[in-house]
Amino acid sequence: VYDDTSIEPAIKSLFDNMAASKSHVFIEGGKNITFGASLKMDALSIAQTLDSRLVIIASGSNDEIIDDLTFIHDHLDIHKENLCGIIINKVHDMEEFKDIYLGQIESMGFPIIGILPYEEKLSFFTAHFLADKLYAKIVAGDKGMDNTIHNIFVGAMLTDESVRSPLFNKENKLVITSGDRDDTIMAALETNSSAVVLSNNIMPRPHILRKADEKNIPMLLVTMDTYQVAMQINKIEPLITNENNKLDIVAQSIENNLNMEAIL
Repeated sequence: VYDDTSIEPAIKSLFDNMAASKSHVFIEGGKNITFGASLKMDALSIAQTLDSRLVIIASGSNDEIIDDLTFIHDHLDIHKENLCGIIINKVHDMEEFKDIYLGQIESMGFPIIGILPYEEKLSFFTAHFLADKLYAKIVAGDKGMDNTIHNIFVGAMLTDESVRSPLFNKENKLVITSGDRDDTIMAALETNSSAVVLSNNIMPRPHILRKADEKNIPMLLVTMDTYQVAMQINKIEPLITNENNKLDIVAQSIENNLNMEAIL
């Protein structure tokens, strides 16, 4: 059990072992600036313990970014922490942000070392990623596991009502429905779906599985009911992996919008 006197030596020891053969080490903080504070493992405490430079990443809506940075400016003497700079992340409208908000942030004395645009493609995930997260069984359409999911439709209503929904007719969608809803599943297979999640552990009829194989649309079987599946998917945080060139997108965005020299 770590306490106030033992946690700092433990952190230093872990860092020294990890950094022995490295020219640079990046330490990722928690989900916010206070996360881990009870164990002295919040970002500020770790920066103090290791005498490391601190990079603050602010994201969210424009108002959330301003609120967070104003709070840090007003209540934390952040400049004592060897502050390297601020990175503004996931900005939807770069021109608007720079025109309206950038001056206010700079007036607080924060050095801005990068403003990264929101990249919609990074918010998408593949059928393969989804199957892993849901522990789903792939019962058909396995050749389409790299299909990217852009939209999600919960097929809990009657098929006629589903088909009339604008969301149902969008491309690259995921349809969540019970495995015994033949009509809804067939409609999904005919409307450019990326994948279908079959809830309630019910297998569709063989001709539907054959159709999914022909269309290369994965059919993912899960034991949960439709509502539980939808809630589970809503909690999924897309990861930055090499699927669909995500790493290339990140690398290009960093090259274009981040001052790495200021960090290194």
